[in-house]
Amino acid sequence: MTTVVRIKVRETDFRIEEHWTAPTEEAIREEVAKEIRRFPTEGYGTGVYNIHPDPTGLLVHAKFSRMLSCD
Repeated sequence: MTTVVRIKVRETDFRIEEHWTAPTEEAIREEVAKEIRRFPTEGYGTGVYNIHPDPTGLLVHAKFSRMLSCD
């Protein structure tokens, strides 16, 4: 099991944004799939963006966001 480190960047009354770091892009994609399954209505607008390796090539970074409600 690969760990995705999730760092909260911003949270408002409506949305949460996080910076994710993992050893592989696959780990990030698996984590976002879990997040979508946790919430009805297609994951409350869950998305992962700007997936890219860091300069060392040892880690992959991404931006994550999700609405806090489906309303």
